[in-house]
Amino acid sequence: MKRARKILSFVMLIVLFISIHANASSIVLTAVNDTFLPLENNTMPTKKSGEWYVPYVVFNNFGIISYMQDNGDSLVMQTENQTITFSLSQGYTYDKNLNTLSQPAYNINDTIYLPVKLMCAQFGLSFSVITGESLIVRICDQNAKLTDSDFVADTNQNTEEIVDNYKNEGKTEIPVVKPEPEPEPDNKPEPVPPEKPITPATVRPEFVYLSFMGEINEFSNDLLDTLQLYSTNATFFIPVNSKLDDDFIRKAIVLGNNIGWIVNDEQDIVNKLEAANQQLFSKTGTMSRLVILADEDIKNIDDIKNAGYTVWQNSIIAQDEKYNASKTSQKILNILDNTTNPCVISLHHQKSTNAALTLILRDFKANNVNSYKITAANTPI
Repeated sequence: MKRARKILSFVMLIVLFISIHANASSIVLTAVNDTFLPLENNTMPTKKSGEWYVPYVVFNNFGIISYMQDNGDSLVMQTENQTITFSLSQGYTYDKNLNTLSQPAYNINDTIYLPVKLMCAQFGLSFSVITGESLIVRICDQNAKLTDSDFVADTNQNTEEIVDNYKNEGKTEIPVVKPEPEPEPDNKPEPVPPEKPITPATVRPEFVYLSFMGEINEFSNDLLDTLQLYSTNATFFIPVNSKLDDDFIRKAIVLGNNIGWIVNDEQDIVNKLEAANQQLFSKTGTMSRLVILADEDIKNIDDIKNAGYTVWQNSIIAQDEKYNASKTSQKILNILDNTTNPCVISLHHQKSTNAALTLILRDFKANNVNSYKITAANTPI
């Protein structure tokens, strides 16, 4: 019996020891250079998706200016050499060159938290996570004098006092992030970047043809609105086997755009084209004789041409399913910088496409490049 009591007492001591240390380690401190910040809601770090985040005001200690835009929807962090914009509702992050960055900001308990790793990389800071009685997220610039080990040795008693004072004063607990739900597909369109001055290009085609390839989806209507905003039109090539979206097709035709067909197999092509045209005619009173081949190896092109269809090829195919709007548009414009020949630019229906289209049309306007839809009267390029 005495032996059992001793074992039980020993187990209880271990549990108590673990409990004490677990409670201590649950408090995370923030340090700026060689100084601790007070344990408050606007300084205390938290972890989300495996990354450390701190309230945005922590970075004001390094001379980084912060201000809100878009009626409080965007937080801007700025120095003389860098600007990072966090769109809170859209979950996007941009630098001053409109490049999309990987990590968003989060609004937790009415405090905006920023990713420490991203902010340090963008503004020339460094950070470390120091383990011990309490975790310490330490952010430094060139003014830090102590190494992490010297910092802990120099301030160890101070650490205990900060934690004890925090517990005794009964302040608000560390912001608790609820377990994240299963990630849902990101179906938000990429926001259109703000306008900025465009340097005129020395070489550009006099005109290009605009087209869009693929199934109509939730991103398609924005494309029509942007084309209308810039007083231009395009041709929407749709897979010949698709069920047409009535509202989109009618709106596209009314706004002056054209419909074409994507042929993606060799079996019974002409009959499939005729069936697609009957469907189009029943909805809009128009038919299309424009065709693009999904596979250049399709052999019976002559059958298509003999049936009265005009076969086109794409000159520049956007990689908007792979890149963000800034990179997609820049790749296309870089190609146009080296040619004066007309070409066919084909984009898709991706979440980055409308923003990329806007950047391209802004450039066309600045460089006097005309853009047109493809029609049956045009000669294929």
